[in-house]
Amino acid sequence: ESDKRKLFTALLTFLVHLSASAPLLIIIEDGHWGDDTSLEFIPLLARQISHHPILLLLTFRHDELTPGLRHCLAELDRGRASTELVLTRFDLGETQAMIATIFAQEKPVQTEFVAAIHQLTDGNPFFIEETLKVLVTSGGIFPAFGGWTRKPIDELQIPRSVEDTVQRRTQRLSQPARTLLNLAAVAGRRFDFNLLQALTGYTESELAM
Repeated sequence: ESDKRKLFTALLTFLVHLSASAPLLIIIEDGHWGDDTSLEFIPLLARQISHHPILLLLTFRHDELTPGLRHCLAELDRGRASTELVLTRFDLGETQAMIATIFAQEKPVQTEFVAAIHQLTDGNPFFIEETLKVLVTSGGIFPAFGGWTRKPIDELQIPRSVEDTVQRRTQRLSQPARTLLNLAAVAGRRFDFNLLQALTGYTESELAM
């Protein structure tokens, strides 16, 4: 506990020092996967930076709230130290803008293609990106004339579901990588790296690859 307080103090001092020369943006992604100590630090950080040019941004999924994250959010609410912004799924126009941005398309993306991607992904940005990756790796979308083009819509093999999208991505992995992925899936959404290392017998560098 004493070491943890010293670490928190050192982190706060470091971040406040950084903000002395220029405004500072701190982004913490996927708070639903955060460990308890990190989530304990966030409300403390939010309270301490209120008088400094620091913006703290925490992202998380509402449908994956852990006890630690619930307590963290409650502490932020109690201290009136946060503003919550709920991000909705993309509509057709936003889906079109995302596709155009990913492929650096100056012209609007054709409506039929946008509609097919939007229907499959239900406007979920992560699923949109994963589906586009599958189409690129399968040759449905390919570089040409200094940009990107695609096969006609009736020739595109668009996955029928997000599950199919994930399966197509994993099929392109090597056999050892698929075996490792299966073990990780059985272990759960969160697992200890040492546990995976003990199960596989791989070294740390081999797992990282």
